[in-house]
Amino acid sequence: MKASKVVLGLLIICLGIFLLGVNLDLWNSAIILEMWRLWPILIIFLGLRLAIKNDLFFITFSLVALIIALILSILFINHNPKQLPQSNSGALNSETGKADSASYKISLGAANIDISSFDEGGLFSGNYKNLGKIETKQEIIDNKAEISLKEDIPTPFWGQIKNRQFELNLAKNIPTEVDLATGASSFNLDFSKINLTKFNIESGATSGTIKLGKPNGFLSGAISTGASSYQLLIPKKTSIKITVSGALNSQNFEDFGLTKEGKNYFSKDFDNATDKIFIDIESGVSSINIKNY
Repeated sequence: MKASKVVLGLLIICLGIFLLGVNLDLWNSAIILEMWRLWPILIIFLGLRLAIKNDLFFITFSLVALIIALILSILFINHNPKQLPQSNSGALNSETGKADSASYKISLGAANIDISSFDEGGLFSGNYKNLGKIETKQEIIDNKAEISLKEDIPTPFWGQIKNRQFELNLAKNIPTEVDLATGASSFNLDFSKINLTKFNIESGATSGTIKLGKPNGFLSGAISTGASSYQLLIPKKTSIKITVSGALNSQNFEDFGLTKEGKNYFSKDFDNATDKIFIDIESGVSSINIKNY
């Protein structure tokens, strides 16, 4: 095999590992903005190939040049304050205002995420630690609150999800929609006392619990995750229908008492039930279990 093909193969492997790490939030996603700075490596490899005819020497020098370039790039990003996102902690509080319903759009990197309800005035409260800055936007249109909570740039870390904390409490007396997008995370989502009407969860590799309350009519939800392990807690005597797609490895839907029909699992009385839950699940290789409470 030609040495140039070996080096090209190694470059492609490094690129794949790098992009995989970005997708899984294993390292600073801001690095991707700096990748273009590495393009001169191609010129270095071309010069080495023209100057060095011996394949073994060429591969050795190419690997050394690649390692040095990666180290210098990481050192540059980690010591350049313009490129390095800062770790932040702070409180989350809603602005003054009342609404008849609320929609929350939450966008985060990988983190430990806790969402529950609270009785105090306002639409939401909470706090976060060791995250990028949380940008909060709130707008009330036709008595509906549109709330956005977005992490500016995920804080650089190397698998330190346990140090990244996000806690949010939502008002429980008004119809509520929740849209949560996050990286590889651990979560505890307790919606049991929230008047939830719709939810959407998009996440990387995930573990945790999703606890739903008794629906006031029809509750629809969607869950899209990578390789995950999580538990769905459903109130007793609640009709439910689940549609599943993806490489689902393990689930207890039939043991839970649901009837299977193609990709659908449903309670026998689902069609005639007044209050019911529908969930569309798309998942990688995962373990999903349902329990009553």
